[in-house]
Amino acid sequence: MAILEHLRSGPSRVSDVIQATGLTQANASAHLCCLWTCGLVARERKGREVPYRLLDGVEELLAAADRVLAVAGDTVGAA
Repeated sequence: MAILEHLRSGPSRVSDVIQATGLTQANASAHLCCLWTCGLVARERKGREVPYRLLDGVEELLAAADRVLAVAGDTVGAA
């Protein structure tokens, strides 16, 4: 979630994700690969850099989840 939240502000390289989240390089790369495989982020090589960005629609999905949790957050996991 921290990576997705970071990518909400725009495309980022792995080094930017590491700095923003405090993850190790290996961990950040593994999570970004998983997010890419799951179809939540896109990546495009630009020379030596590989910026990642949220795919269209993911921002709206995250915003909807934020709204649901704002309303039902107190009851999630209460059972």
